[in-house]
Amino acid sequence: MNALKLGAISLLLLVAGCGGNDSSRTTVAQPRVDQRASTPVGDAAPGAPATDASVTERRLLDAAALNTAELQAAEGSGAPRGLSAKAAAVVLPVYRFFNTQTSAHFYTLSTTERDQVRNTLPVFSYEGPAFSAAPSAEAGLSPVHRFFNVQTGVHFYTISEDEKTLVQSALPQFHYEGVAYHASQVAGAGLFPLYRFYLANKGFHFYTASAAEAAQVRATLPQYRDEGVGYYVPGAASGTPAPQVTLTAASTSVAHGSATTLTWSATNATDCSAAGGWSGTQPVAGSGSTGVLTASSSFTLICSGPGGSGSQSVAVGVTGTGAVTGLNYPSNQSYSDDLRFKFTGANLLDPYPATYIWRVNLRHQNGYYTTFFWGPDGPFTAQAYYGAHPYPDGGGSNTTTHKWEVSIEGTDVVTDLNSHPTAVNYGAWHTQALVVRRVNTDEIEASFYWNLPDTTQVIRHTTQYADYANTFGSRPYAGKALSFGDAPWSIGNERLSGVLRGIQIYANVLTLPEILNEAAAPLSTGAGAANIWYLNLNPTPTDISDQSGQGHHPAWAGAARPSLWVGP
Repeated sequence: MNALKLGAISLLLLVAGCGGNDSSRTTVAQPRVDQRASTPVGDAAPGAPATDASVTERRLLDAAALNTAELQAAEGSGAPRGLSAKAAAVVLPVYRFFNTQTSAHFYTLSTTERDQVRNTLPVFSYEGPAFSAAPSAEAGLSPVHRFFNVQTGVHFYTISEDEKTLVQSALPQFHYEGVAYHASQVAGAGLFPLYRFYLANKGFHFYTASAAEAAQVRATLPQYRDEGVGYYVPGAASGTPAPQVTLTAASTSVAHGSATTLTWSATNATDCSAAGGWSGTQPVAGSGSTGVLTASSSFTLICSGPGGSGSQSVAVGVTGTGAVTGLNYPSNQSYSDDLRFKFTGANLLDPYPATYIWRVNLRHQNGYYTTFFWGPDGPFTAQAYYGAHPYPDGGGSNTTTHKWEVSIEGTDVVTDLNSHPTAVNYGAWHTQALVVRRVNTDEIEASFYWNLPDTTQVIRHTTQYADYANTFGSRPYAGKALSFGDAPWSIGNERLSGVLRGIQIYANVLTLPEILNEAAAPLSTGAGAANIWYLNLNPTPTDISDQSGQGHHPAWAGAARPSLWVGP
């Protein structure tokens, strides 16, 4: 982490602050001042050496004078000036945070530390790239030293070796953490002054590379004592373009409970981070799901590079009330219309690897049930198919009791892997999942988790295939379909007889933790967001469309529809 050790983060995790601002910004950002009292300078934290507040104040004044004197001496020393003297220097962005508890700012060159703060310390409000600095020593650059004040919980930075020595010898509450980054002690082409202010009543400094922000502090915040220039930081080298960021959404208006896909790219950038409706470090180009949206959100991408920083935002609106709905299928032989919805042809999911998650509440009926089948879109062939639903005890259309089953290749498996009874509980909601995967060169395994979140209640069967290609076929899988609500080979006789909703289909195998997380919050895992194939949590007779943003829309098999179920 630059010249700092990872141990510096552990000090930061207590509380931290101090920072700067981007010299290229046109908006003047007045430093936020929290009216709540922070730890007084004279009150030591537990285990910290006690130092009288007035003594600390005098010593900090002396230290500031040393920094000024050292910069003045450097100006007259004939030291190299400007970026042309250190053209080989690598310049990286410095990131700024506002600590809502201490009212101070914190800044860091380290993307690792930046991400850890953003992910684990919600009291820190991320303000983005502030200015630039060099991560290592170069000709004409000097180290900027970083201290942690255990009394105020704030960081202090100085380029002055004399000030560093004084702080270390006279102010024991300041713990030295090492070199934060490198900057210049002298002005020059391509360099900008970093202005330094001191807030005496709270015992911490504020830094900014923005001349406009510094002027705003002087004009409106007299409690901030102006200590002049702290040091000089490099800006963009002449001719270096700033990052250009493009961020778009596949749809800027989605239904409640659905998602859309974000696509982005950045030129002249070395790293990007997300803000607003998403978070974390992102590649400079990519795409990904927004996750399920229940409220309108704005998504922002901030990218940095040698020429500065740039950002782009896109807003995604959410429509609808978020009502809980489902498809209410009738019982067997109530009428003969085909009530299935199905995926076929080029719009059909590969049979494996695949993960299915759904919610079902069944009414009692005699005979067979169907939640879904991947298999023939016509007469039953007893091969190249699978499904998961209730099975009549012993088989037969007049059977009155049922067990949960995996049906695959003419085999109906109703025995739980861990000896749990598998009798169907009618009139109750069940969250279920089916995972289908190829386990070796000639076997497919189907695992039916029939009563989530209990993952020990599972029915599993492995079946052998001598020839995968000829058994399942290949795209566009002629004569095959993924059908929901009824069996294609026995229309009207193997209906769902109940309510189906919460349908999530993934084009890969998800782990059990991922399945549980996805069932609780769709698209909340990396694997779920990357492999989602179809999503409709609240289907209706008029809307079975894919709301994942992937565009895999099923079609009704006929003109008839199940009825609408509306939840409480």
